[in-house]
Amino acid sequence: MRPKRPRSKPRAPDPRRFLEDFAKELDRAVNEPFGTATLPSVLYHYTGWAAFDGIVRNRCFWATSHRHTNDKHEIQSADQVALEVAERLRYRAGSSSAENQLMTTFGKLFPERALAQITTIFLCCFSSAHDKQIHWRRYADGGTGVCIGVKVLPSESPPEEPNVGRTFRQVDYDRASWEQRIERGFTNVIRVYERFLAGRAPLPAREEARIQSLRALARVAGMAALGAKHAEWSEEEEWRVLALWWRGKETKAPTYTRQDGTVAEYMPLPMRARGRLLVLDEIIVGPREDFDSASTRATEILQAAGYPSDDAPLPPIVRSRFSRG
Repeated sequence: MRPKRPRSKPRAPDPRRFLEDFAKELDRAVNEPFGTATLPSVLYHYTGWAAFDGIVRNRCFWATSHRHTNDKHEIQSADQVALEVAERLRYRAGSSSAENQLMTTFGKLFPERALAQITTIFLCCFSSAHDKQIHWRRYADGGTGVCIGVKVLPSESPPEEPNVGRTFRQVDYDRASWEQRIERGFTNVIRVYERFLAGRAPLPAREEARIQSLRALARVAGMAALGAKHAEWSEEEEWRVLALWWRGKETKAPTYTRQDGTVAEYMPLPMRARGRLLVLDEIIVGPREDFDSASTRATEILQAAGYPSDDAPLPPIVRSRFSRG
């Protein structure tokens, strides 16, 4: 008679097995409220002559650090709304609930972990507004510069650059809209977390799920922050390219000196792969420029930059409707 083998202890479940699907659900929960806006066929960039020359010659724009734009609340406008929503959800939940505990922890950590505090976002700003006075005043040397109409090419993928992530975002100037999106995102994350806790995941997986859920809440707040500006800026009708550059502490961003003497960080942001010319819809001459001489100057700059080419024709150069002449 063979002796009975001792029964082996059942192996503890691998926490990673429980967390893979959970992470995917969190991604969907974070992204759902923000969707994807339809890009206009043309976006406009108002600037001075020197910048215009540099843009078409170098075939890229400069994206400026969010810390050095003309909006002191850049990438921070929605942060207070995120805290208010978190407090409201915490208050509605029972004091011992997972939702209450999660939102309480988020509220304590978020002020130091908001997107604008932990990283640098580089912005390249455009407008859907064609030939608009406020842009001439603010960004095109008081009306003596140009407006570059850039064709949006949805069939082309953006250039792949090492350690750079980018996205297009339409700016939202409506505080109520930020609040709705943040609350929906927070609620999505909470529901995913509660479903996970209702399962049979082991304790290590539950703790990791809590950490991931807190990060997901911060991502919701960050997604809102990327496209939020106060209503006082709404006339600009802004679209922006946002770039995150993982460059390491040893690599410093280049800088330039602005007209007011302050120094700003920037990163070059090519818009087409393989260094191809920008496809331009038109060049609008500023309303305070002599159109004939400015048109000649713009043509010379474009030709020196390589226009026309096989896929980038020489764009029409037109007069601003606000021109005096």
